[in-house]
Amino acid sequence: MKSLIKWGVGSAWNFGFIEGTDVRIERMRTMDKKLMFLISDDNFTYLHCDSQRFHSQEDLDAGIIAWAIRAGKVEYLH
Repeated sequence: MKSLIKWGVGSAWNFGFIEGTDVRIERMRTMDKKLMFLISDDNFTYLHCDSQRFHSQEDLDAGIIAWAIRAGKVEYLH
């Protein structure tokens, strides 16, 4: 399935956004090679800092979209 999240490339590889929203995402790797994320909006205010660790990029993307749905940030998916 095509992800709604668009990730940067090059030096911005860990920054992305959800298409059609003001949701901005930052991903990072932990020491044990798991992925985590932070959520911001267009004002660069941190809206959510998730402590869950994800094993793959696909799992991370699914976790981000699940958060965005619960938070009402992607109403077009309801």
